[in-house]
Amino acid sequence: MPVPIDPADLTSDAGRERALDRLGAWFVESVLAADDDAARQERMREAVIAFYDIRESADQPRGMYAGHFFLVDAVGLAYSDRPVPWFVLAERVDRPTLDHLMNLFNAAEHAAR
Repeated sequence: MPVPIDPADLTSDAGRERALDRLGAWFVESVLAADDDAARQERMREAVIAFYDIRESADQPRGMYAGHFFLVDAVGLAYSDRPVPWFVLAERVDRPTLDHLMNLFNAAEHAAR
């Protein structure tokens, strides 16, 4: 399941926001669909890299704000009402699983830098 980023979307603010919408949804579904922890962590790493690519296309520095986007507020470039990917995950898994996924996310974010 490849990260759903259309390069054409990276040429405008509206396109970047659409890409971030798709990325947030992809993050949740790909983590839930992964067969094991290695695959889950790799999907998370790919999502973080895609997030950085989208921000970089808007002349923003790489390596910043992925945790905020995926875990806290889903703001990538500008305020948005998109669902916070982590909150969506929290509705679909139990607390111990969510805590475990947090450890995988932290490792994935570190690996993506």
